[in-house]
Amino acid sequence: MARTEALAHEPWVQARQRDDFSLFAPWLEKLIKLKREWIDAVGYEQDPYDALLEEYEPGTRAAELEELFNGLCPPLTRLIDRVLGSPRHRPEQQFEGFFAADRQRELSVQVATELGFDFTRGRLDTSVHPFCAGLAECDVRVTTRYKSCNPIEGLLSVVHEVGHGMYAQGLRPEHRGTPMAWPASYAVHESQSRWWENFLGRSRPFWARYLPRMQAMFFDQLRDFELDSFLLAVNRVRRSLIRTEADEVSYNLHIAVRLEIERALLAGGLAVADVPDAWNERMARYVGVRPTRHCDGSLQDIHWSMGAFGYFPSYTLGNIYAAQLHWRLTRDIPDWERRVEAGQFAELLEWMRSHIHHYGSFYPPRELIERATGQQPDSRFLIEYLESKYGELYGLS
Repeated sequence: MARTEALAHEPWVQARQRDDFSLFAPWLEKLIKLKREWIDAVGYEQDPYDALLEEYEPGTRAAELEELFNGLCPPLTRLIDRVLGSPRHRPEQQFEGFFAADRQRELSVQVATELGFDFTRGRLDTSVHPFCAGLAECDVRVTTRYKSCNPIEGLLSVVHEVGHGMYAQGLRPEHRGTPMAWPASYAVHESQSRWWENFLGRSRPFWARYLPRMQAMFFDQLRDFELDSFLLAVNRVRRSLIRTEADEVSYNLHIAVRLEIERALLAGGLAVADVPDAWNERMARYVGVRPTRHCDGSLQDIHWSMGAFGYFPSYTLGNIYAAQLHWRLTRDIPDWERRVEAGQFAELLEWMRSHIHHYGSFYPPRELIERATGQQPDSRFLIEYLESKYGELYGLS
């Protein structure tokens, strides 16, 4: 398995470069065959996919995922249609001019520091793709990338990765070497980055605080923006082919496409040769756009070449957990928006510390979320958040 996963990477790269799925297909066949053998060896309770989920989200079952996605997909597709039909919707990027990377980094460091990232135990650098690597709670590395045509992407990538980083820094040093010094799951980790990036970093109070600072740095480029128009740019909705470029509203539909295809492949109901067509059909059904190139479709993600089947649902579970945590936090700290606008982030971080970080992996993910919020994981919290936020932004009745 490990050998095949290592060897499959280069054919995937070549297939993307040449936009030729057939170059990767034989390796995907091998990986699926090996993964089926692995599933049979480790066993499962009800569904073969359960064995894969256990690797990334201990205790989560395919039947539970199916119920969550069934609750998500229909209202999300309807919400996209409503947003795109709003007279406030602007499909094109709203920024013009050059945004120097050194000034973007300066603001990113200021924001990360104010949020609570401890630079005495971490650092911020640049890379081709943003990531966070926590070697221990005392050594957390965060990276981002800056685009000279877009001042938002680099900063929000920092907020996202710092969300991961503050989770790592919040694991208690006295528990090092025990389960309490290890994150609960990939989805719980993602809930932290998504909450800081989306629920806080794309919010009105956040930009009420930081837009004036950004305008001071890039006056000529941003002087015509008011807060309302800037929020529409930060929260732009569109039908994207690429998962990593998707907005809050459409992102989980991209995951639904991958989940359905993975389950069909592993169950034997879908042949590898038919993956591109299955992908394109599902993208048209869920997101409303059909890829014309393989590199924009079934070859866009590295995950399958690494044998990481069962990983994609962690992203959506992270969004669901983040929405549920946000629901609970707003009840425990009802003036959170005032605090954000005033730059008072300490109590928000401490809430995450006391409800999530300090427990490490002592509890299974679903139990941890239930203990933190008083509710079992439920997709309705995410739907309610998105419908409320985007309904207000885009004037939906």
